[in-house]
Amino acid sequence: MIKVLTAYTFEADEPDIAVREILEHLDIEHNVLKNTIGFIFCHADFIKSGIVEAIGEALPFELVGCTAMGIALPGVGGGEMILAVAVLTSDEVTFTTGLSEPLITEEEERIRKVYQDLSASLEGPPSMILTFQPRLNKLGGDLIVKILDRLFEGAPIFGTSALDVNVNPKLESPMTIYNGKAYADRLALLVLHGGVAPQFAIDSIGGQKTQSQKALITVTEGNRIVSINNMPAVTYMENIGLINNGDFDMLYAFPLSIDKHNGEKPNTCIILSINDDGSLICGSSVPAGSTLNIGSPSSEEVLRTAANITSWAKKEQGRALLFIFSCFSRSIALLESTEEINLIQNELEDADFPYIFLYSGGEICPVFNENDRQVNRYHNYAIISCLL
Repeated sequence: MIKVLTAYTFEADEPDIAVREILEHLDIEHNVLKNTIGFIFCHADFIKSGIVEAIGEALPFELVGCTAMGIALPGVGGGEMILAVAVLTSDEVTFTTGLSEPLITEEEERIRKVYQDLSASLEGPPSMILTFQPRLNKLGGDLIVKILDRLFEGAPIFGTSALDVNVNPKLESPMTIYNGKAYADRLALLVLHGGVAPQFAIDSIGGQKTQSQKALITVTEGNRIVSINNMPAVTYMENIGLINNGDFDMLYAFPLSIDKHNGEKPNTCIILSINDDGSLICGSSVPAGSTLNIGSPSSEEVLRTAANITSWAKKEQGRALLFIFSCFSRSIALLESTEEINLIQNELEDADFPYIFLYSGGEICPVFNENDRQVNRYHNYAIISCLL
């Protein structure tokens, strides 16, 4: 059995006030069991003001998470300026955390090292892994998931890539959080072992084509698109109208449909930021020679897929906690309104479990393949959920 506690604060300036509010919500002395872990999600201002560090020091258990936007709990939030904490505590289930070294070189070896450290502490096979990923210029989130999937031998992996609080190529990098410290280039992991039977659901938007001609992706480096049709990637996007007089909002709102010509269906990819050299940083790796189409999302599709997730979740009873992570580009398709959050809060108003909703920079969730086997995947433009 897992017991869940949730807490939040809107106090982004005064660490003492924020810590007091979190501790009052949690009432740790009367609520925690033998094994305990905390999740933390917040606007970046809570890091800058020292509040995240103060909360990490005040809580008597480990804490993992990342920056995000649109964070919501039952009846609370939906705006950017909120810090949310969820605590899992159990007598039977164990929680083991790990933090990688900076993933700026020898990435696979450093992910392997944190896996080895985690494995040495586990009492048995993992029941599931929760992962909070940094955004990197040369290593796509899909490759991190593939490495973790191989190391953990297919155990279910769920999580998110950290997200800037505003979609703007000039802002600082999003941060993963581990025990009150924030990192732009490190992977944070949590492994659950014991009586956990997680359930997963995902829905996504296909998007309609808006180009009559497909474009050729001519030069790439990992998840960085350098050129399209032999011109700088940013120039191509300007030419088709997705960047207009320095306004990048349209660019982030439209998903890229990438055909890698490998026999698989085209996958959906989002643009996360723009480098000074005009290259585009994408959520997943993009090989040169792929063809590109631009999807055309609609607000109706965003709300329909969110409703599908809540309908699935409401059929479950006696669960401890629901995570719902939605791609940040979906909020841009809604013109950054709170319609999706309002729908989820209204639909789950009578649920018998708490939930945490947030907008994500990349979604990690198992799916069933054509052989009806559960496999771990990295997604873009999706809404994913996990019931514990």
